Amino acid sequence: MSPAFDGYLIEDPGLSRSLTWPTDEAPEAAVAASLVGGMLAALAPLLRPLSIEIILRAYQREPYEEVQLAQPFWSAVTLEAEADLRSLVSSEKFVHRRVDALTPAVVEALINEAGAAQKLGPGAVWTWQEVRIRAVEARLPEALAQRAVLSLSVGGSDIGIEVKHRTDGAWVSGLECPSDSQPFKLSLVELVGVPTLDLTTCWSVWMPGGSGESSVEAAIQALVARGWFA
Repeated sequence: MSPAFDGYLIEDPGLSRSLTWPTDEAPEAAVAASLVGGMLAALAPLLRPLSIEIILRAYQREPYEEVQLAQPFWSAVTLEAEADLRSLVSSEKFVHRRVDALTPAVVEALINEAGAAQKLGPGAVWTWQEVRIRAVEARLPEALAQRAVLSLSVGGSDIGIEVKHRTDGAWVSGLECPSDSQPFKLSLVELVGVPTLDLTTCWSVWMPGGSGESSVEAAIQALVARGWFA
C-alpha cells in the first residue's frame, strides 16, 4: 500500500547544516559577491533561489571604524514567483529588484551593484553582513521525479505541490503552501569575519532517510570541494 503523502513539512526550525568559509577576515567587495555566486553554483543541482535579501556593511580599514551606509538593504525576487511571495517581499527600506531568474551570475551582479551604490570614500570597503534566501525551488529525487503533483502533509492537510518538469529535472517550490514554507532555507552570515552558511531542510523528502537525502549530501560535498568546511 502506498503512503498517503509523498512527504511532510518539518516543524520550525527544520534540520540545519552549517558550513564555514576558512578565513578570519570578512570577504570584501567582488570577493564577497563571488563567494555567494560560487555557493549558489554548488547548490544549483539541488536548489535555486526564488528570492534573496542582502544586507551590507562597510568599514574603514585603518584605523578600523564602521561606516554608515545609505542603502545597506537590497533584495530581489523572480518575476515568476513574485505574485506568490507577497509575504516574503522585502519592506520599503530595501532596494528591490525583479529579475527573470536568480542565477549565480545575476546574484553576483546584484551584490556588486549594491556595493557600488554606496559610493564609499578612500580606505573604506564593503562586504555583506547577511544573505537570506527564504524561497527556493528544489529538484526532486528520481524516486519522485515522475509525479505531476507532489502530495505534502502540512498540519495534517494534504497540499498538492505542482511539479514542474524541465530538461534538467523535476522541480517544486513551497508557493502553494499556506504557511509559505519552503523545501529549503539558506542564510549566510558574516560572524566576526567568518562567513557561516546554514542550509535548513524543511520537507521530509530531503531529510535523513528520505529519498532526497543523497542529493543534500552531494550538495554539501560540492560546497566542500569549493573550499567550505562542513
